[in-house]
Amino acid sequence: MTLLSEIILPNNEISGTIPTGIGNLSLHLLHLFKTNLSGSVPEEFYQMSSLVFLDISSNLLSGTISPSIANLKSLIYIVLNGNNFTGSLPLLSSPLLQSVDLSFNSFSGTIPDSYYTLTSLQELYLTYNFLGGTLSDNWTNLVSLNALGLDHNYFEGTIPTTIATLPNLNSLYLSTNQLNGTIPTEIALMEQLFDLRLDTNNFVGSIPQLIEILPHLQTFFIQNNPNLCDGSNISHSLIFI
Repeated sequence: MTLLSEIILPNNEISGTIPTGIGNLSLHLLHLFKTNLSGSVPEEFYQMSSLVFLDISSNLLSGTISPSIANLKSLIYIVLNGNNFTGSLPLLSSPLLQSVDLSFNSFSGTIPDSYYTLTSLQELYLTYNFLGGTLSDNWTNLVSLNALGLDHNYFEGTIPTTIATLPNLNSLYLSTNQLNGTIPTEIALMEQLFDLRLDTNNFVGSIPQLIEILPHLQTFFIQNNPNLCDGSNISHSLIFI
């Protein structure tokens, strides 16, 4: 069994816990989406240093993610969403990571510094957790990022202008936080944007007028910012409320 390289069992009624013996396998792919797994992730799990694809989403898993997850240096794809993980966000450090989805859990604290070094990252979803603090300015290295989901958390402070410098970012989700200040005018220069969601925060001032002429923008949520100008000068075709 140590030669087994892939386990693909999504949408099955497996139930039970993740066995400790899984750490003895040289897996490249582990896909256990929606299999009714419960309990915590055993420490032995993080011995699978060859793991490239990990999806244990939509289960009943709980507890914290060990710092030993940093040992998984080959990871390209990790999906843990739809569980009940708690504690700090996993300390991800694989330079190969392209897609990270940790949404719909109970993670708390801030975004680890290691995330800002993931230069191959294309998608980062941290939606629906209990994350907070101010957003870092250290986004400039994430030049491959095209989707950033930070909505439905407790982030506060202003939107870092460095997010607006990301050359490939086309989807930015910041809804339902405690963000404040003005909306950076730099966002209106993000010509690649097609989905921008800033609703349900505490922004003030006015909406940058150039947002209206962003060439690819299809969805723009801005409602429920009580101290923000109503955007009546923005085309209604861009505002979905």
